[in-house]
Amino acid sequence: MDRSQEILVKSIITNPEFQKLQYIGGGKQYHQEGSAFVHSLLVFQNSFEFWQDDIMNIVALLHDIGKIYTGRPKANGDWEYPNHAKIGAENLFRFLPEETDGYDFIQFCIANHIKPLFWKEYPSYTIRNISLAKLAICDLKGSISAESQDDKIQWLYNFI
Repeated sequence: MDRSQEILVKSIITNPEFQKLQYIGGGKQYHQEGSAFVHSLLVFQNSFEFWQDDIMNIVALLHDIGKIYTGRPKANGDWEYPNHAKIGAENLFRFLPEETDGYDFIQFCIANHIKPLFWKEYPSYTIRNISLAKLAICDLKGSISAESQDDKIQWLYNFI
């Protein structure tokens, strides 16, 4: 990671808005790692498997920011995040200046980061879909789920 990306990452992690992820529960089925904050840091760490000095490391860090605005506890003690991907993309400006190189692509990836988890067939082989598939692998590996995600991860590796 070069110095400018390091500064950007530190400014995001220390952003009071990003810090709110610490108070958003992980969820019993897919995110037993504790909080959306811990999950986001794990996904960011996993992103270095695919990208070095890349905008996608920032996407990995910010992929679940919509949970800040949509996360709510359910009666059973679990959490839900309706439309968190879309809402996260809409609130990206709170974390990155809109003039940031690749802003539109970052916004696209945040808005669509869940889609690869529901692909039934291989989608078209495009740079965007490859990026989303790699992000989904990082996301799944950064989750402690009630059931194994190995089949999904392997399916996504086969795609890329």
